[in-house]
Amino acid sequence: MINHKKFDYDNALQCLKARGFHGLTNCGDVHGEYDLLMDSIDWARTRGHLFMTTGDFVDYGTSNLKCITTLYDRIRFGTAITTLGNHEKKILKWLDLYENGIDYSEKISLSDGNMTTVNEFLALSDREFKIMAAKFRFITNLSRHHIIFGSNLFTHAAAEPNMFNTTVPRLSGKLEVMSLYGEIDPVNKKLANWYPNRIYTWVDRIPDKKTVIVGHDIRSKTHPYIVDGA
Repeated sequence: MINHKKFDYDNALQCLKARGFHGLTNCGDVHGEYDLLMDSIDWARTRGHLFMTTGDFVDYGTSNLKCITTLYDRIRFGTAITTLGNHEKKILKWLDLYENGIDYSEKISLSDGNMTTVNEFLALSDREFKIMAAKFRFITNLSRHHIIFGSNLFTHAAAEPNMFNTTVPRLSGKLEVMSLYGEIDPVNKKLANWYPNRIYTWVDRIPDKKTVIVGHDIRSKTHPYIVDGA
């Protein structure tokens, strides 16, 4: 029997077992691809796993609102958890500006990927918009910057050793930046296509016998990309 009470992130591994789950299935960066999300959820459900996403479940794809509703339902009933991604943070900022009647075009820069989610929201009636915005905020309010299961740390983009020493829901300063955006080359910050020039020296700082699971950056399209740190 699954327990629907608030998940105990201070003792996540013990809570996972106490709730009757047989494991954890994590899916990173769904990006509005509803079929991908449901395939991953079905994989978790048939194995008795808690489902988890490490953020960026919106933008780019064509079914962003369906992904929001699906995650909302599962988080509400205690069968899913999530960490916060940089795309959720951007859409949340857009929502705050839009609902307060502020011209967001002068405040934030929205990518083509962001606009797929924005346009889905704007196509809703006023009532539907409010309901969907509430669902999205419900998810983001319960999302954390990182979650620790035993020796495994889950976050969206990158980690620092200090993250293993805290279970607070939201990080600050450099730790927040790392969790949401990853590590950027301080000298050559942009690639030729103007995307951030991400580097991975943080992998060598992962403590001994610890593992970090992230999404954010496409490193392989065929299998989980695994790197051993120093």
